[in-house]
Amino acid sequence: MIDVANQFGVPSYVFFTASAGYLCFTSHLQELYDQHNKQSHPFLRRDFQFAVPGFTHPVSGKVIPSSYFTPNSEWIIHEGVRRLRESSGILINTFSELESKIIDSFSSFSQFSPVYAGRF
Repeated sequence: MIDVANQFGVPSYVFFTASAGYLCFTSHLQELYDQHNKQSHPFLRRDFQFAVPGFTHPVSGKVIPSSYFTPNSEWIIHEGVRRLRESSGILINTFSELESKIIDSFSSFSQFSPVYAGRF
């Protein structure tokens, strides 16, 4: 749908039903995946901890869903996040007071669509 909207010059917005934290987490992993030539597995070791923009504490590899360790699933997840960047904006089912630090961190991602929080 984003392709069709872009083709006709119509703004396209995506409603992301998960939290801003999860969107931030998946966006960060997608950037790591792209920066390291589609090889994110070194960063996803179960014993490895890494910082995520907007998160107070580092994330441990042992809390990452197993789909990130499966090559075909991993690619699908990262491609979905990449497609979000092509939209005119992302609506998140949260509110600024709850996830303000994370919402502010989206400006640190390269070429990220505007993120709008509100009660939907």
